Amino acid sequence: GASLTSTDNSAEFRAILQEADRALYVSKFAGRARVTVYDPRAVDIDRSSENLAELLKQAVEKQLVSVVYQPIFELDTGRTLGYETLMRMREIDGRSISPDVFIPIAEQSGAIVELGMWVIDQACSDMARRGLGTVIAVNISAVQLKAPNFSLRVAEILNRHGLAPHQLAIEVTERIDLVPEPQVTRNIDHLRNLGVQIWLDDFGTGYAGIAWLRRFEFDIVKIDRSFLHE
Repeated sequence: GASLTSTDNSAEFRAILQEADRALYVSKFAGRARVTVYDPRAVDIDRSSENLAELLKQAVEKQLVSVVYQPIFELDTGRTLGYETLMRMREIDGRSISPDVFIPIAEQSGAIVELGMWVIDQACSDMARRGLGTVIAVNISAVQLKAPNFSLRVAEILNRHGLAPHQLAIEVTERIDLVPEPQVTRNIDHLRNLGVQIWLDDFGTGYAGIAWLRRFEFDIVKIDRSFLHE
């Protein structure tokens, strides 16, 4: 699977990789042993997305999704404070599917709502059984935050696993515009009132900047690495 850069070099590297991954899945769903160059006008691209969307509906039942944990260290002491939860997915034949491919399609199809709840449930279960530091963080999609019962379902999961609300951190990214969505605001406010931590990821790359910090009073702000790299 391949993708071509534009002549003005305006495309982000991550977007080009995602296009190449989508082209790769066109090749896979067409029977393999072929090369596909990404073309946004091609019907095959949409077909590959449809096939992956169908796979996503069965992902939990067929145990195609899993979680991995990225440790959060305190630099001064080297102590592990907690873990960030990352969702992974594989095909039925065991081959890995890039998150840059399956997460956008899961959001478009709505499958991310149930997949996301499964990840929260799994993370809380592991936190309770294994004692994963003082906090477990889970990335949340804007689609999930738009669901009316999202905060209630999170509260039920915490109660079922016997976790204190502050042991869970819901992590949102500034790359998505959440401010105009009343339901998103309600869910975040309900979670904060419950005691769940609210973290902001990718700060400095998205829509609202300082306005977000004023409105939501995040517990932790993660500055995007593009600001720190140099």
